[in-house]
Amino acid sequence: MNTASSKWANYLIITFMICLLLYYGGNIVMPFIFSVFISLLLLPVVNFLERRKFPVWLSSLLAVLSLTTLICGVGFFLYLEIDQMVKDLPETVKSNTGAVQQASAWFADLNIAENIERFSTDIVTNSADYLQQIITYISSTVMMMVTIPVYVFFMLVYRDRAEAFIELKFAKNIDSAKSVAQSINQSVRNYISGLFFVILTVGVLLSTGLYFLGIPYWLLLGILCALLTLLPYIGVVLGALLPITIAVLTKDSLFYPVAVLGLFILVQFLEGNLITPKIVGNAVNINPVILMLGLLIMGALSGIMGLVLTIPILAVLRILFNSSEELKPFGKLMANED
Repeated sequence: MNTASSKWANYLIITFMICLLLYYGGNIVMPFIFSVFISLLLLPVVNFLERRKFPVWLSSLLAVLSLTTLICGVGFFLYLEIDQMVKDLPETVKSNTGAVQQASAWFADLNIAENIERFSTDIVTNSADYLQQIITYISSTVMMMVTIPVYVFFMLVYRDRAEAFIELKFAKNIDSAKSVAQSINQSVRNYISGLFFVILTVGVLLSTGLYFLGIPYWLLLGILCALLTLLPYIGVVLGALLPITIAVLTKDSLFYPVAVLGLFILVQFLEGNLITPKIVGNAVNINPVILMLGLLIMGALSGIMGLVLTIPILAVLRILFNSSEELKPFGKLMANED
């Protein structure tokens, strides 16, 4: 086997091993990768505190505690709101609203009116069970992510070890290696910080729209749907289902679910064409075809966590490919723009 064939065989073996690791050890690997990205996001805060003469461990601890407190605060608020909705939904939802009646009349000729009635009754009867399953899944995810603050803290405290490794491993090309590391650092940091702003903007737009439409639990629904933008493409679609369903089952006219659908289409248009491209587009610059393929692969290998991390992982791979003359064509293939 010649040298070129040997290299490509090694690439294939490494790729296969990574896929196996993600599939069978995703619950361990994905939180670790997530922690790396969060560490890069918090690094400027830690550096700022260190310049103010804070010890490394204290700077790292304050940065991690601040972000953890913020996330836990949002999570606790969502838990209280979901718990309240579980208690109130059976009384709030009506199995025979005007919207359901209109939908039944519209589809009567298609012989699915009975299915609409059965669906609405099923939602009312089992709403608490459905929401409880959601809470259980969220709780299990939270338990898996409890290790992330610990990972992040130690990564920040011992980041000098990573720097020493790069200097020793790439001593002959240290300037190039540092440039690649800086590009990865900046790209990931811009993406995550931009994503937070996108979530905030989408949450405000959706919550405001749902409030003026008089949809129950408008704030909770707006926040949940905004968080689902973490899942590219499919997040908005999934997020629209719950508000539309609640509008159908609580309102007396089909105008409300149609208006909710229109609101999501408008927000999706603004998010996809104006907000996200301006804020995070330059940080990732990923070909949509490659992104869709990546989502399918990462979703199959690592579930929701894999979907959330697909974009930053592809952004890092593109930078690494562009830094290698041999792999640069793949970096060019992954790019959305020259």
